Amino acid sequence: MFYLGLDVHGKWSTVEGFNPETGAVIEIDRLPNTRQAMYDALGALEGPLHGAMEAGTNAFSMKWMLDPLFERLLVADPSPLWDRRRDRGAKSDRQAQRSRPKATAAVSPAWGGRRRTGVWTA
Repeated sequence: MFYLGLDVHGKWSTVEGFNPETGAVIEIDRLPNTRQAMYDALGALEGPLHGAMEAGTNAFSMKWMLDPLFERLLVADPSPLWDRRRDRGAKSDRQAQRSRPKATAAVSPAWGGRRRTGVWTA
């Protein structure tokens, strides 16, 4: 089992996560956003996988592509993942992705619909 935080960008993503049963930690920097690269990297992890990513430009297309790998993959509102009062200073990708695995189980999705023949339902 792994809890993963994904920071999705246009051409690549960063991934960080942990296995609460074994204590194993994973960090992947600049993972290409291609189906093959994602499936090679994430498919090698011991499942089930639980993940969270911020809602953004291509978060939903990445969710649809990655859903088969995850037991639960949330596209979340970024505001609860980043505490602006507590987390002072510049926001970095590394800080943001580290906050996601810990929050994965508690975050409610910004969108949790299903894709059915081109019709989106929430």
